[in-house]
Amino acid sequence: MKLSLTIITTCIALTSQAALAAKSVSVEVLSTANIFAAGSVSPFAGTLPIMISVPKHSSGFRFEGTGSVSPYYSLYDLGPEGIVGQTTSINSYGGISGYAGDYGFPLVGVFLSNSEPQFPPPATLVFSTNSVGRNFTSLFPAIGQVFFIGDGKTDNNITQTFYAPSGATRLYLGFPDAPDFAGDPGNYFDNYGSLSIQVKIGKFHTK
Repeated sequence: MKLSLTIITTCIALTSQAALAAKSVSVEVLSTANIFAAGSVSPFAGTLPIMISVPKHSSGFRFEGTGSVSPYYSLYDLGPEGIVGQTTSINSYGGISGYAGDYGFPLVGVFLSNSEPQFPPPATLVFSTNSVGRNFTSLFPAIGQVFFIGDGKTDNNITQTFYAPSGATRLYLGFPDAPDFAGDPGNYFDNYGSLSIQVKIGKFHTK
């Protein structure tokens, strides 16, 4: 009887975890969504980024996206990955880290706690081939640290998992933009289009 109860309990626990991992949220992220305005009441440029609540017991996030965006009117036809080979180095702003990488205008995210972004901002993650890159399978950003999401997969089509830091209660999605993709963030006024993003939330195991 004890063995049976143990099996039943284990099955219930596994079922609950599977249900939790299967939870998903669909959002539309406008090309004007300013990731550096995360946690603000009103944006200093563009529009506010999309906010998703971080459940207490669901630390893992996975992403899939469709749609088309452009950082300069309708000149580009970009998916979540952004402009391939476009060097980007954007400064921090208002307690949110900067953003740097080899792709321009990708879908990015940032986790925040219930508090406003704190000074000094965390270090800027560099998503270039000689640093963090884009082909990680899991990522553990800090509170206030902007991170590359792109299409949510490596070049080998492996699904990437992004883990919320301790104390995170909010996840924001948006884009990093600046004149010529360098210096202080801004230049959202001429952006065009949007992405439809499905966010899967759950307890995913690291590999």
